[in-house]
Amino acid sequence: SIARVHAGGATDGDEGSATGAATYRYWSAQNMRRTAMLVLLTAIGVESWSLSANYARHAVAGLNSHSMRLAPQRQVRLVGTQMAESDAIESKPVRGFIGLGIMGVGMAKCLLAHGYPLSVWTRNATVAIMFQAAASAEGGPSVTIAASPSEVIRECDVTFVMLSTPEACSSVYRMDNGLLAGVTPGKAVVDCATLRVEDMVDLESEVHARGGRFLEAPVSGSKVPAQQGQLIFMTAGDEKLHGEIQEELGAMGKDSLYCGPVGAATRMKLVVNLVMGAQLAALAEGIALAEALGLSTADLQCVLDQGAMASPMLKLKGPLMAKALYESNFPLKYAHKDMRFALQEAESSGQAVPTCERANALYKSAVEMGLGELDFAAVADAARDLRR
Repeated sequence: SIARVHAGGATDGDEGSATGAATYRYWSAQNMRRTAMLVLLTAIGVESWSLSANYARHAVAGLNSHSMRLAPQRQVRLVGTQMAESDAIESKPVRGFIGLGIMGVGMAKCLLAHGYPLSVWTRNATVAIMFQAAASAEGGPSVTIAASPSEVIRECDVTFVMLSTPEACSSVYRMDNGLLAGVTPGKAVVDCATLRVEDMVDLESEVHARGGRFLEAPVSGSKVPAQQGQLIFMTAGDEKLHGEIQEELGAMGKDSLYCGPVGAATRMKLVVNLVMGAQLAALAEGIALAEALGLSTADLQCVLDQGAMASPMLKLKGPLMAKALYESNFPLKYAHKDMRFALQEAESSGQAVPTCERANALYKSAVEMGLGELDFAAVADAARDLRR
């Protein structure tokens, strides 16, 4: 891209531009949507200036001549490290997003892809800066990095939260300038983490005590579905809020199911992950047994893929387990965490789940072997370790 700046008057080829008018021109050698950038601007009435990538994208899309005049009275300002305009050009409201980990980063990108500007905060500041830079390079809606979780809440009517553990959630909610410090009447928190039921109930109570709204919204799906907007949301709590954010949920997922009062969605998610964990543990033991018997794991996979047990997870994880390739999409330590929480729910309900208890023991062994940071498919190595 090329941008030329004239101190005043018209740009080259833009005859008739009045003195003091601000004119933007865009050039792109390859792809104008991606490379539309900077600008001509006269300084009359403007103290400081910048141009968001989103503005450039919209401007290019709407101009036949690839040039645009901006009224002198329009003020443009610099907000933190993100370029922005005081007259918002995005038609959708700014949404908050707290937590840009394995899941959160994909979910936040889906919101951007559907036109939502974001105010973000994550515990690793470098991750936030990289996320902002990538969004700017894509030429999509603006991303502002907030100084604290409370700032995100104050700036946005609706904030999504995706954190990894109860400990992480407790810290982010309750620390100085934490999430709760920003909650005022009407502010909505949508928590997508997988926690214990009592954690969600406590968080809802604390948000409500400050006049806020709360929706429990754990998801089924891992890294790739999060990136592709193919998650399944299980929600509970504020049913009206569930209805109000259908567009946002649709940007990040393929379905959303309202389950009832807070706690119901977490219970549903824990049952889902208990079944998933047990299924993968069975596959791990099957692969280990096939290897011990001298059978082809590729042939085993072929039969499984064509039979009644065929599933996307078996099709994806089976070949990786056979080759011991464990790039993390869903860390094993979190699979073990979810199964532990599900077993606690089973105990409190009085329902015995002996098969799942044995499966959880295999994940526990895998964690003790130091495999917790790997994908939960690494449970196959724990199964192999059982060979006598």
